[in-house]
Amino acid sequence: MSVVTAHVSHPTASQLKLNENFPRPRSYVSKCVIIYPKQSVIFHNRSMLLNKATILSAHVASFRTHSSSAATMSYATDESPSAQNSSESLGPFKIIVVGAPGSGKGTQCKLLCEALGLVHISAGDVLRAAASEGTEMGLRAKECMDRGVLVPTEVAVCLVKERLSKDDCKRGWLLDGYPRSMSQYEGLSAEGVHPDLVILLDVNDDSIVERVVGRREDPLTGRIYHLSYDPPETEEILGRCSQRSDDTEEACRTRLRVHHQNVDLIRAAYKDVIVKVDGNRDKMEVFKDVERLIHELR
Repeated sequence: MSVVTAHVSHPTASQLKLNENFPRPRSYVSKCVIIYPKQSVIFHNRSMLLNKATILSAHVASFRTHSSSAATMSYATDESPSAQNSSESLGPFKIIVVGAPGSGKGTQCKLLCEALGLVHISAGDVLRAAASEGTEMGLRAKECMDRGVLVPTEVAVCLVKERLSKDDCKRGWLLDGYPRSMSQYEGLSAEGVHPDLVILLDVNDDSIVERVVGRREDPLTGRIYHLSYDPPETEEILGRCSQRSDDTEEACRTRLRVHHQNVDLIRAAYKDVIVKVDGNRDKMEVFKDVERLIHELR
């Protein structure tokens, strides 16, 4: 029988000679001891981020060569702050985060991208960027967003699919707030976009309205503030902040009605991969639940 043991701590030894194309997640492996029936091989690591999948990938051929019975593997892991903040991805995750406007989709996507190194694709940002460019599709999108109604499927799908085709998305992506209707779902599916996991953030309507109406954006930094929960640090910043044209209460109520009309259809369409998460809690509590669900994919 073969045994693999990984002792994890902050890196102190010479660099491990492994293929650097392997995924680089959250745990530092300072020593990996592989014990075969008649030999032992020890590798040391200084700076490479590894996980179980890496070790298994690196040595599965050796297991098949040296062991006639199923290999037994044991691991010890210890997450370091620098590993948690790594910009490298755990894998090519394809994740969609949906929910009503103001449910915390952007906040959770930002936290997840910082933790997992994925690319945050906000459908709203993609549409607003197109609107600011003044293209034909962008102007059509702006008109719909200002009225609080859905952007035509052919416009939204084209712009979102174009963004997902960029090279940076090859390491994995988080699609924020899309699809919101069956026609959008069908458009994405027709383009071959099939997520590994769909997170549905569930927040009550009154909380949604309060969150949305109080939002302000700093045009210089792009940071989103809230007049009550997260106000700008200075009067100067407050003075230059603006409210998005679709963040009025009237537009929010309209968007909520549209959301409720479509959310059950989205749940049915993604029934095999969708999970509802209570978003009426502190953002870090929500984040822990969402992060756990994503790690369970592996």
